[in-house]
Amino acid sequence: MTEPLSATHQYLLAHYGPLLTFKHLAEVLHLSPNGVRMAIVRKRQPLAVALGEARRKLGRRVYFEARMVAEAIDGCGTIPANVTAKLQQGRGSSDKELTTYENCHGGLQR
Repeated sequence: MTEPLSATHQYLLAHYGPLLTFKHLAEVLHLSPNGVRMAIVRKRQPLAVALGEARRKLGRRVYFEARMVAEAIDGCGTIPANVTAKLQQGRGSSDKELTTYENCHGGLQR
């Protein structure tokens, strides 16, 4: 049995089809195509890493799977258990960890 499609996945399929180009992905994230490209290359944020994993090359062209892009966008705001455990123990987490998750939740850095 297949999983039901998320609202994000349905939107991407309806507007862009099963594969997105850099231009389409930039529209969705409200960034420039070069901004998306650089974020994926730098791999500094969880969302950028997830988008890099959604990338598929067909010849010289680069596309992104709508399903994986939707999963990355929907799961972006979740904080891993190790960060949550640190916060609960009172030790806190590093500023870098918190900034990374805040940036992911708000989108890629410009």
